[in-house]
Amino acid sequence: MKFRSLRPLFIAIVLGGSALGIYSCSKQTSADLENEPANLISSTPETQVWQFKVLNKTYVLPEGKLPWQAQLDKIIVEYNTLLKENDLELIGYKHIESINTLQELREAKNNVSNLFPQYTSPSNFTIVESNSLKYRFKPYLDSMLPDTKDRAYIASLTGLKKEKAYLFEENDLGVVNLVWKYKGETKNTRCFVSNKRGLIYDNLLYSIHYKPADQSKNMARKKKNLPRLLTLSEGGEGGGSLNCSENYFPSYTFNLSDAEYDFMGDRIYYYSISVVVSGRCDNGKKSISFKDLNSSYDAGFGYSCIADVETKSFVTGTSGHLDFAFAWAWSNSVTVGLEWDGFSFTITGTGATGAKGERYVTTGMLQ
Repeated sequence: MKFRSLRPLFIAIVLGGSALGIYSCSKQTSADLENEPANLISSTPETQVWQFKVLNKTYVLPEGKLPWQAQLDKIIVEYNTLLKENDLELIGYKHIESINTLQELREAKNNVSNLFPQYTSPSNFTIVESNSLKYRFKPYLDSMLPDTKDRAYIASLTGLKKEKAYLFEENDLGVVNLVWKYKGETKNTRCFVSNKRGLIYDNLLYSIHYKPADQSKNMARKKKNLPRLLTLSEGGEGGGSLNCSENYFPSYTFNLSDAEYDFMGDRIYYYSISVVVSGRCDNGKKSISFKDLNSSYDAGFGYSCIADVETKSFVTGTSGHLDFAFAWAWSNSVTVGLEWDGFSFTITGTGATGAKGERYVTTGMLQ
């Protein structure tokens, strides 16, 4: 084992998708990666890793527990209620193999389970044996657990994969047998774990996903209105007052977002749509002056997600308006898409989960 010279180094320890910034000493831990550039070498922290993650929640690591043990214990104790909705339950685990060489890592990746969830709706799935899915996920497994010291290959990983990729260390990586009960039958999967980082990959823990319990899907945030809202019978347009005072800049904001996470804490898809209509006070009347439409989205390996928002018509002034359309879609089985014809969206991708809508914003809706 060789050591680099000791020096301050700011490193990110990825723990189930979250990062902790600490100061430590850079240390080479495997002769197989002896000549890797410094930014691609895993470092051993001098301070204790004290957090772990399940879904989108972060917990304090119990004393005497490794991160992967704490994650699996938390799933068994607190999250089996979610799994039981589909007749699945994690009932136990056992460490069965330590991986000490890159050759052992290659062999272990060839022996992963072929059990996967097959979703029949956004929240319902069955467990199936699928060698085709096992083959489909092999590139992802290879990017998560590189078994080569080829710098060009590692450098070719995308930003997200490079951040999540586990670079081999001696005396750290292992395989845990997960014991499941599905519809009364016992099932087993092989899960890769790191004593430092926690859970790395398992077919079921990665492919089963949930929304955070406290997540709000559809929010239309509006600033406090001055003066008070007028009803339509009181002369308000769109339920709001058309009058305003000088040095008052009213606005309307629309937000729509959603995300789901796997049990290892990784966000597997995400989208966000936002629209802001800004105005000013023009001779005591609200006037529309500016619009800003934005959409963003991403998805993990094996998932597809897209979102978009488009203007149908926009008029500034005291009689102005913004008519906009929006749409989103995601899938874990097909590539999804959105087609815009100038008037409405069409969601492409058979079996995709998604929705579309339209909003017509008038000056009376600015607050």
